Amino acid sequence: MIDPRSLASDDVIAAEARVQLEIALDRLDPRCAEFLRFLFFGATTPSYEQICAEFGLAIGSVGPIRGRCLERLRQILEETYGQ
Repeated sequence: MIDPRSLASDDVIAAEARVQLEIALDRLDPRCAEFLRFLFFGATTPSYEQICAEFGLAIGSVGPIRGRCLERLRQILEETYGQ
C-alpha cells in the first residue's frame, strides 16, 4: 500500500483515480473489462490486427465495441463516484 503522506498531491490524486478505475473495471462485464485492459493497460498500444486476433473480432467491430465498453465504464464511474 502506498503511504499518501509520502507522495505529492498530484500523485495521490492519480493513485486514487487509478483505484476508482480498477473498481469500475471490475464491475464491467468480464469480457468488456478484459477488452479495455488489453487496449489501454498493456506495455504497448495494440494494433487493430492484434486486437482482432486476441478477441476473435472482425476489424470493423473494434471501434463500436470499444465505444460501448467505454460508455458503460463512464456510466459506472458516474454512478459510483459522481464523476
